[in-house]
Amino acid sequence: MQLYPTPALLSLKKKLQHTNKHHFNHERVNKHHFNPKHNNKHHFNPKHTNKQHFNTKHTNKHHFNYERVNKHHLNLNPTNKHHFNPKHTNKHHFNPKHTNKHHFNHERVNKHHFNPKHNNKHHFNPKHTNKQHFNPKHTNKQHFNYERVNKHHFYLNPTNKHHFNPKHTNKHHFNPKHTNKHHFNDKRVNKHHFNPELVNKRHFNPERVNKHHFNDKRVNKHHFNPELVNKRHFNPERVNKHHFNPEHTNKHHFNPERVHKRHLKPEFNNKCDFVPEHNKQNFNNKHIYKQPFNNNTSNSPNS
Repeated sequence: MQLYPTPALLSLKKKLQHTNKHHFNHERVNKHHFNPKHNNKHHFNPKHTNKQHFNTKHTNKHHFNYERVNKHHLNLNPTNKHHFNPKHTNKHHFNPKHTNKHHFNHERVNKHHFNPKHNNKHHFNPKHTNKQHFNPKHTNKQHFNYERVNKHHFYLNPTNKHHFNPKHTNKHHFNPKHTNKHHFNDKRVNKHHFNPELVNKRHFNPERVNKHHFNDKRVNKHHFNPELVNKRHFNPERVNKHHFNPEHTNKHHFNPERVHKRHLKPEFNNKCDFVPEHNKQNFNNKHIYKQPFNNNTSNSPNS
């Protein structure tokens, strides 16, 4: 049975034709949907291709086209100046005749490459050795040379002042005749070593006690002395404010005569505590509550 269009069907069709752009409609496709019938400008159409899509005739620079290749693609066609062409090579690509400085050329060697004919200053050449490379005749100070030894190498030759030599001992090494201050010497004791004759100030000496050591005559403030009680220790006569004293109670401790504002005392009604006589209604204290839309309202409890 063939159905004929009714007014309801025609109205539905009209509504479908005017669908919101975020819904699918064959006549009006959202830009994120593909419709072969209605070529959206953002989708593939051989006749009307968006610049961000492929078209052999009019290809965007971000897509591959043999006639116009993006600089990030390789094209053997010499027309693309940014790609490989034996006749016209880009400076970032290899060309035997016109080699870029970043590539190898026997006639013109980059400073980072080795060329026996043209010895770069940073590479090895027996005749012209760079100071950072080894040359027996002209050795850099950072390399080993028996005639001139680096200070970080050990060499028995007495010429190196920084290494051990019985005749010329470095101050950082041991020599019985010339002892370094960092080594033990009976005549000259380092301050970090103990010598009964010369007691270092950092060691115990009954006659001269360091302030960090115990001395009956001079007690350090961090040690307890009944005669001289440190203020940080308990003394019945002088109680520190951080300790309890019934006669002189610190504000951080409880005193019945002086109640801290954060403690509750019925005789001294703090404004932040609940007292039925001082409240207008329930918890609406006169210091806190006011009726919002009546400026003439009295704050008295009986109003």
